[in-house]
Parts: sequence; structure tokens; C-alpha cells
Amino acid sequence: MTAPALTDAMAVARLLLTDFRSYGEATLHAGPGFVVLTGENGAGKTNILEAVSLLAPGRGLRGASLSEMARAAGPGGFAVAARLEDGLEIGTGALAGQPERRQVRVNGAASAANALAGLLTVLCPPWTACSWRALAQGGASWTG
Repeated sequence: MTAPALTDAMAVARLLLTDFRSYGEATLHAGPGFVVLTGENGAGKTNILEAVSLLAPGRGLRGASLSEMARAAGPGGFAVAARLEDGLEIGTGALAGQPERRQVRVNGAASAANALAGLLTVLCPPWTACSWRALAQGGASWTG
């Protein structure tokens, strides 16, 4: 399946996490405008950013292996899924039996990991200069 080409950035309307880092299950619904994550140290704010970063090609903002992303008390696999504002659904994760093999789905259909490359503008619109790793390390963030 070929990923649809996006010319403008699409907002994530809903984010679902299953056995990802500190989250057994979590669903976040984003409203219009900016999303601000607040909480105590260790509450899972960076885990949410890492989950979103996995919806683009690459190893996420921390550069961790897939097996490190599965929740420690979970079965060994994990899933990150998002519905974009236009209804497109994308997801990634790993199965417990194959913790280092990335699974990707676009609109429910299995896709190659490089299918996310066509969707990169979802997270890094062309008018920005974003760096997930720099953001995670407390350095530069998005500039426009």
C-alpha cells in the first residue's frame, strides 16, 4: 500500500498507546491548537513525545531499540497508533515474539516501515526545522 502524499501538516487528533514505556494503555484526544504536556518528573511526558516520534521513520527521539520501548511489566510488545485530523490512521509497534521487528500499519493495512516517510510532514512540516533527538536532550526544538 502506498502512503498518501500530504502537502500540509496534519494534526494528531487521537493517540493510542498500548504497553508503551510507562503506559499500559492510554488514549489522548487532542483538541484544536497547541497541546501542552505538564506533570511531575517521571510522569511520562517524554514517553508521549517519543511515541509520536515513532510515527515518523527512524528510531524515535531517544534512538532506543524497539525492545526497550515495550513496558517493563507488559508482555514484551507495544503499539503506538494515531488518527490524524483527516481520518488517516497510522500505527507502529512490535510483537512480543519479535521485539526488534517493527510493524507498521496505514489505515489498518500492514505496510513497510518506509511508508511512514511519505507521512513525515505529519510531524515535521516543511516550514519547520525540528529535531526529535535535540528536543529529548533538552536542546533545540522547533523553529519556523
